[in-house]
Amino acid sequence: MKSLAFTLSTIILLFIAGCDSKTCKDTVCGTNQVCNNGVCYCRDGYEGTDCSQLSANKFITKNGATNYQWTVSENCQNGGGGSTYNTSFQSTGTSNVSELVFNFLGQYQVTAYVRGAADGSGNTIEIPSQQLAGSGTIYGMGTYDSYNNRITVNFEYSLYGQNKACTHTFY
Repeated sequence: MKSLAFTLSTIILLFIAGCDSKTCKDTVCGTNQVCNNGVCYCRDGYEGTDCSQLSANKFITKNGATNYQWTVSENCQNGGGGSTYNTSFQSTGTSNVSELVFNFLGQYQVTAYVRGAADGSGNTIEIPSQQLAGSGTIYGMGTYDSYNNRITVNFEYSLYGQNKACTHTFY
């Protein structure tokens, strides 16, 4: 019985020691990078092979136009939607380079964050839960499609007592 307990203890210790290779203890990441489980990722707000480019630029600028006015179409799963509006992304001017703001439905200022990735893309945009000018709440997650130069965001929001689950396509 003691040898079984010793064998199991040894196996557990070897397993735990094997996990060290997944930590960041011996991993050195470059500028604007952070380590997670032994892999270097671009910090939120940065992209590129060396994480030196600001991810927010592709949301703010399109086809060389700064403060580009995106046309947005809304498609809701539970009724409503079908509306189209225009909006642009702006930097918030804070030290957080991943933080952007835009006007949701053309009238509610919403804060979004561009998230980093292991592949260096910076194509994920997150809209954390927040108030819509005191009349509702919103949150969502989406991606930037560099091939089609579009942004697709899945939102869940409540507005004036109605709950919506909608996909907004920015083009």
